[in-house]
Amino acid sequence: MQTSLRTCVLALLGLLCVVPACAGGNGIPHGTADTGVDGGPIDAAVVGDTGTTYTTVTIPQIQNAGAAGHVLVGAGVRVVGVLVTAVDTFEENGAGHGRTSDVWVADPAGGPWSGVQVVMPSVTTCAGQTMLGLGDTVDLQGVVHEDADPTDGTGRSVTQIIDATITCRTHGDGTGPAAAPIADATTLANDAMAEPWEGVVIQLSSIDAIGATDTMGSQTLRNAPPMDDDLFHYVGTRRDHFDAIRGVFTYEIGRWELLPRAMSDVVPGTPRMIEDGAGAWACADGADSDADGAIDCADVDCVGSALCAGATITVQDLQDTTHAAHPTVGAPVALVGPLTVTSIDAFAEMTGAGYLGSVVVQDASATDPRFSGVHVFVPRVQACGTALALGDQVYVAGTYAEYAAAGDSGTRTEIDNGIVSCRTAGTALAPTAIATPATLAAAATAEPYEGVLVSIGGVSVTMPAGTYGRFQVTGGVYVDDDVYRATVANGDALSAVIGVLTYSFGYQIEPRMASDVVVGPTEHDDASCGNGTDDDHDGHADCEDTDCCATAPCMGAVSARRLILSEVLYDQAGGGATGDDGHEWIELRNAGTSAVPISCYTLGNGTTNYRYSFAQLPATSIPAGGCILVGGPDCGGPTCTDTINFNPDLHNVTAGAAAGVALLYGLATSITDTTVPVDAVIYGDANTGGLRDRTGAMPATTMVGTVTAGHSISRTATGGWADTTPPTPGVCTTYTP
Repeated sequence: MQTSLRTCVLALLGLLCVVPACAGGNGIPHGTADTGVDGGPIDAAVVGDTGTTYTTVTIPQIQNAGAAGHVLVGAGVRVVGVLVTAVDTFEENGAGHGRTSDVWVADPAGGPWSGVQVVMPSVTTCAGQTMLGLGDTVDLQGVVHEDADPTDGTGRSVTQIIDATITCRTHGDGTGPAAAPIADATTLANDAMAEPWEGVVIQLSSIDAIGATDTMGSQTLRNAPPMDDDLFHYVGTRRDHFDAIRGVFTYEIGRWELLPRAMSDVVPGTPRMIEDGAGAWACADGADSDADGAIDCADVDCVGSALCAGATITVQDLQDTTHAAHPTVGAPVALVGPLTVTSIDAFAEMTGAGYLGSVVVQDASATDPRFSGVHVFVPRVQACGTALALGDQVYVAGTYAEYAAAGDSGTRTEIDNGIVSCRTAGTALAPTAIATPATLAAAATAEPYEGVLVSIGGVSVTMPAGTYGRFQVTGGVYVDDDVYRATVANGDALSAVIGVLTYSFGYQIEPRMASDVVVGPTEHDDASCGNGTDDDHDGHADCEDTDCCATAPCMGAVSARRLILSEVLYDQAGGGATGDDGHEWIELRNAGTSAVPISCYTLGNGTTNYRYSFAQLPATSIPAGGCILVGGPDCGGPTCTDTINFNPDLHNVTAGAAAGVALLYGLATSITDTTVPVDAVIYGDANTGGLRDRTGAMPATTMVGTVTAGHSISRTATGGWADTTPPTPGVCTTYTP
């Protein structure tokens, strides 16, 4: 370094020191004040107690590589008469996890290159003070160091003074020098523009936040370096606007940042409107909500919003695989909205682990309801009020998924990992009426309505709810309890079933509340099945109605009736095993004195029980003394009273064994192996299969032997059975039990 011609201006002391006149002097030990503070000579270079030579320089000579007299990394330096601008007393990482006690100092002249960080120096405070304060005038000496974090791959570093001592000359005002104003904060994103202000206290004006203070204590700012909490922790929101922010400007691991020192460095202004300020949905409403010239996902406020993470498509695009915009499974999507909430799962339908919180939404503006609804699986919900409600107008985004439970061959379209953000409260959507219930049972016709709120009416419960709460109604439609559990009984007439159609091991309607399952007038209890009235208006009263089959009035009337088997053709001539199909028939006679409704009766056939071949009898009555012929459709000449194509065909007899036909009381679904027949005929060689007769006994012998194909077995006038040829379909026996 050429020092003979060098001059330095010490503005604080008001001294002009020509270097040759200042040269000489003795080494000053660490922590010893420079005698020059009293107006005596200031040494240009001294040797410290560690043997390091300390050259007196200015902060710009340390920071600015282009300055005359610039000192290199590793040099020992002395800097005198500088001002304290920051003292780190805040541990932002928690006790024991970081360092405090760093000090920042500035050249009194200020401006670029005027500040530097001193790492954990040994400090001698001014008399009467316990610590350094802002504005204190100090001398320091130490070693120039360029600090680069090992994880920072940019090649940048921060200039520091290490192994340093700081000695206070005069106590300051507690405020320190004024911050250097930076007119255009965007320039600080450029290394060449930012570097001169490293270590300097600067001020930015009229700055917006674009993020809340994160878990690391950092807050992102619009068109400006972020604020960090190395010296002071400020808790901010995305709405923050700052009239001014002051702090030490520095670099750390990949970014330039501003370090406010106290709340006085942060001057909040009026909180700003942000694009999604009225809710996350505002990032999809097509409006410039904050009037900043950027709309929805083009606005930096919407960066990170789920509504801006993927393609924006309609519900129909998502549900209908034929649409050009149909996404691939796993793709992030945002749905064009607003959409209407049609179902909210708040019901735990099973014990143990289950899922609550799924939401179903539908495009209420669709002229065609098909493909207009979709399930959103357990989303993050932003409600309009205290909770999301049916009819709320919402925006939806998330990941497109096709969900299939283990063992299920089909899938349900869903939005997973999503958000449902309410824009406004609305009116509950009316369901789409499905005229033919069976539409919702077959995959081809049901799939377009998956996720759609639908209704069916005029149906009856054909299968009661089992362990999993699912029951079946007319048309083969299943109704499940995922959102609400309806209490219904077999045979209940339902004037309405309303709910979202979904898929889980088959298509099913999911009612949402009690009013979604409307039970009409019923006819399945003792009172309604014995009052002589068609209570459920299905055209069948009392025991003529299959709803009444298991009630006391109808069960009790069975023994008093005289309904018997009259004739059976079980083996058509020339038909063989396959040729019988469509030619078999059974004749029944009412030997009583009043009409007998037969809809609660079942015809059974078999060799070890009567459940091999079942046929539920039609909803009709046999008048007193009347005779009907069921089977066929070919009943051997006479027209069948009712066509019942037995499936499987009635058993022909195996040599040495027997088969039987029985008339049983009850619906086919209720018949068991122990059900006692109302009447039965066992034919063949021997009752080795244990078939029951009308008394419940299992006779060893049959009632009639095997007959030749084309013959029938018919009841005799005395009640026995005989081989009959030719058969006499439609001509009943005169036997009366």
